[in-house]
Amino acid sequence: MKFLIPAAAILMAGILAAGQPADQQKAVALVKEGIALAKASGKDALLKQTNFGSGKFHVGPDRPLYLFIYDPTGKCLAQGSTANFVGSNRMAVKDPSGKPYIAEIIKLALKDGKGWVDYSFLNPASGKIEPKTTYLEASDGLIVCCGIYK
Repeated sequence: MKFLIPAAAILMAGILAAGQPADQQKAVALVKEGIALAKASGKDALLKQTNFGSGKFHVGPDRPLYLFIYDPTGKCLAQGSTANFVGSNRMAVKDPSGKPYIAEIIKLALKDGKGWVDYSFLNPASGKIEPKTTYLEASDGLIVCCGIYK
């Protein structure tokens, strides 16, 4: 019986780890979909669909993933879950461990054009600080991002 608990823990960890690549693919797809909208209909259409609660890229009951968008200076242009970030420069914002994650997002976007940045953030579902990773792509002056909890 004492072997069942460790075996169950290992199985659960495997299931969670197996789910992460699927979540990563969803994050990448959402960023690419946002960029496609901006290219087809303009930046304002993307910002609107991200900032407004009924928007396609805003968090909702059936949409757990959302976009957040910065300019190259660190100014938040759109945020699919936290409206009070919009309009503020967040370049100096750090996660609870002191990592300047917005600066890292901007730096990676300007250097490589796309990639992943790891940091810690408050997970609203659990109410706890948890590891998070964010996929980003730079496109036409926008840095379009989507994060997932690990």
